[in-house]
Amino acid sequence: MQKYSQPDFFKFGHDSLELVQFISQKREKSDLTFLEIGTGCGIIAIELALKFPEIVIDALEPLPEFHPFIKENIETFGVSNLNLIPSRFEDYSCLINKKYDVIYFNPPYFWELESRASPNPLRDHCRRMKKEMFFLWIKRIEKILTSRGKVFLSYRSHDIDKKIERSNIWEIKNSSKNNGSFLVFLQKNYEL
Repeated sequence: MQKYSQPDFFKFGHDSLELVQFISQKREKSDLTFLEIGTGCGIIAIELALKFPEIVIDALEPLPEFHPFIKENIETFGVSNLNLIPSRFEDYSCLINKKYDVIYFNPPYFWELESRASPNPLRDHCRRMKKEMFFLWIKRIEKILTSRGKVFLSYRSHDIDKKIERSNIWEIKNSSKNNGSFLVFLQKNYEL
């Protein structure tokens, strides 16, 4: 494992590396344009960019506190196929006219209203999110994904699969539990 520069308020977990492996196993050669939502210090994006130099990754990160670490990691590992976009997904997804072959994210594991807040607001941002925001992302992703595009995510909540399937937008192609995390591969439901 590479040595990444990270802020004091954030330490990436093994779920990040598990998501890299999961995406790598499911990726097809025709998958060339990637979007990462919430790149943090860029670990997943950099690992994928190094493994697949033919792909281009747009990495969204809204917290400016992460940007120096992402830039340092990009420079340290000599990655040229990764673009940092300082934006929230909910803003970016409304503005672009671009489609991606692969969209992935490793969202915070705890729902805001169902967990205790961290006294550090930056750490809290990395650990908790609003459940409604998660499902808004799932809905908006569909609009910027190519017709046969893939979505990969990692999460800890056991009830997410059922809610995603009930939306009728997505088909869960693969879901597996790994060290307490669920790794999920989604594609659009073409039976609609």
